[in-house]
Amino acid sequence: MGTKLNNNPPTIIPASRWIRPNGNTVKINCDASWNEGSNIAGIAVLARNNLGEVLDSENARVYASSSRVAEALAVRLDASIIAKHQWFGASLKSDFFFLLNRDATSGGAKLWRWIFLVLLSP
Repeated sequence: MGTKLNNNPPTIIPASRWIRPNGNTVKINCDASWNEGSNIAGIAVLARNNLGEVLDSENARVYASSSRVAEALAVRLDASIIAKHQWFGASLKSDFFFLLNRDATSGGAKLWRWIFLVLLSP
């Protein structure tokens, strides 16, 4: 059996652009990249002020059973930076919240809210 090639044209996704937060708000972006074959993920967090200056950053290599768990671990790392600096009014951007909303429409919201609470607990 050979591999069947997809003849559809590639999907073009516009590059996202960083949007500065209002006033003195700290904006924190976090993301994850997960390898299904090894269950290894790279997670990263970047905190910037309204001028775009980097205030803090962290990254880690972690084991995760899915891309959703990897995204949740990135949010957990984000929470540790928020707590370290006491930036409790920070603006957070993560794909994890998109996944939560998407799963909420398919009935998975209760599970993901529980995972989110567990991952953020000390």
